[in-house]
Amino acid sequence: MKLLKRILATAVGQLALRGLIILLLTAGVFLAVFLSGDRSLRLASDGCFAGFGIAFCSCFFSFGDGMGWFDSVIYGGSYIFGSVGRYYRLRNGGTYGEFVETRRSKHEKRSFFPYIPYAVVGVLWLIAALVLIGIVGNPAPVPVPGVSA
Repeated sequence: MKLLKRILATAVGQLALRGLIILLLTAGVFLAVFLSGDRSLRLASDGCFAGFGIAFCSCFFSFGDGMGWFDSVIYGGSYIFGSVGRYYRLRNGGTYGEFVETRRSKHEKRSFFPYIPYAVVGVLWLIAALVLIGIVGNPAPVPVPGVSA
């Protein structure tokens, strides 16, 4: 257990944990889509695209949080939670300007890019989807009965 805590305390350990979580989440989405129908290659491709979409959105929100795009939403959302939100605001500054500066200094202390695992998993799902689309290809046209060519 101490070894696991030491590993997760490092930047690489945190990236690996994020990657494992997003991989499990997207694999669950893939299986849900794939097993929802006739288990064809088309559904497998759709499941891969769904996994890509989840990983891409996670990457976007992780990148945006690191850039400070959602600071106003987080600060405003802290008003919803009453005394817990008040404690959170005071711990991180109090006024909106101090809150933003505190979050900015926390983001500068991080020396790694937390969105990288989401991007890597997303690219892998996208490649798998494109390969499956290439295998499925364009289906042959189905002739309409009773119409001669």
